[in-house]
Amino acid sequence: MKKFKKKIYLGLVVGVSMFGFMAHTKQVTADTNQKERIMSQLDDSQIEYVPNELIVSLKATQRISTEKNKPQNLLGVKVMVEKDLTLRTNESDYNKRDQVLLVKLNEEISVEEAVRTFNASDMVNYAEPNYVVELEPLNDVEEPNTTDSLGNR
Repeated sequence: MKKFKKKIYLGLVVGVSMFGFMAHTKQVTADTNQKERIMSQLDDSQIEYVPNELIVSLKATQRISTEKNKPQNLLGVKVMVEKDLTLRTNESDYNKRDQVLLVKLNEEISVEEAVRTFNASDMVNYAEPNYVVELEPLNDVEEPNTTDSLGNR
């Protein structure tokens, strides 16, 4: 009976390890695909972004200070954190999450060069320019035909 329990235990350990490896492999593939998409968009001059600003997602094992306007060195690039964009529910949860930051670059490096540098690192999930998004007004919106309880519009 002891040998049977050991085999079951060993089987569970191997199974859980394989599941963890497969989940990690899927995450690495997703990170790689996202980085490739970002890199291909860099060459598109039609997409507008804020000069000298990036959004950088660091893996949970990597942390930098989020103190605003404090010059820092991130992978050899001088940056200042403008805003911490990390999803925050509580402090212990926050510390387990990937850190997402809006950073300002100094003038010594271009946005494109910084994106390439950060995306080449395994410590970074992704880095992309801070794209400008414009909302267009809805022109053909009809007012709803509503009435109150007395039948007034």
